[in-house]
Order: sequence, then structure tokens, then C-alpha cells
Amino acid sequence: MALCTKCGEEKPVTDFIPRKNRAKGHRSSCKMCDKAYSAEWKRRKYASDPEYRKKQLASNASSRAK
Repeated sequence: MALCTKCGEEKPVTDFIPRKNRAKGHRSSCKMCDKAYSAEWKRRKYASDPEYRKKQLASNASSRAK
């Protein structure tokens, strides 16, 4: 069991993203909190910079074409 630093809940270690460079071997926040943070970050980033999404889509398309 491990404690999530974002939600404060104690969860199984399988609910955390593995990180070999961390002392405990996983991130300090659980997968659900990471997912929510990522979604919120993208929402704020896209709202503040409409061109950012276009740049990301173009970059991804060019890397897939190779």
C-alpha cells in the first residue's frame, strides 16, 4: 500500500506509475490523480494557446509519417 500525495488516499502500489529512479519505485501520486492533472493541464494549455494544439498535431503527424 502507498499513500497518494494528491488525493491523500492509501492505495495498492499497482495504482501508481512505476519509476525506477524513485526511492519507492513509483510516482508519489496515483494513476487517477495523474490522469486528472494531465487532463486539466491540457485543457488550460489549449485554452490559453490555441496554436499549441495545432503544433502538437502537426508534430505527431510528421513523426508518424516516418
